[in-house]
Amino acid sequence: MRLPRVLRYALTGGLAAVVDIGGFALLALALPGVLLPAMLSFLLAAAVTYRASAGWVFGHDWRDGRRAARFLVAAGGGLAVNAGATALLAALVQTPPLAAKVAGVGLAFGVNFL
Repeated sequence: MRLPRVLRYALTGGLAAVVDIGGFALLALALPGVLLPAMLSFLLAAAVTYRASAGWVFGHDWRDGRRAARFLVAAGGGLAVNAGATALLAALVQTPPLAAKVAGVGLAFGVNFL
């Protein structure tokens, strides 16, 4: 039985959130500051999202360079919101870095949805 597309899309989004937050938790142990780990974990999650969405959710060839480039351009806005919110919350509001990252992921999800 094949899962409905909307469910595959939701699962892909959940996987991306786990990769982003988990990747941040690991990278924050090895890299200085908050912004660099936040950006790198987002980019890793974006790669997972692209591969899973293109192939599993929509049935497209994920190796298509134009499709990948369009996705990367669109993901740039998400990167700015996600990593920016993470860094600002950690620096200005003194939010613990992992909690700031979770909030950044949530905020970027909301902005992308809108």
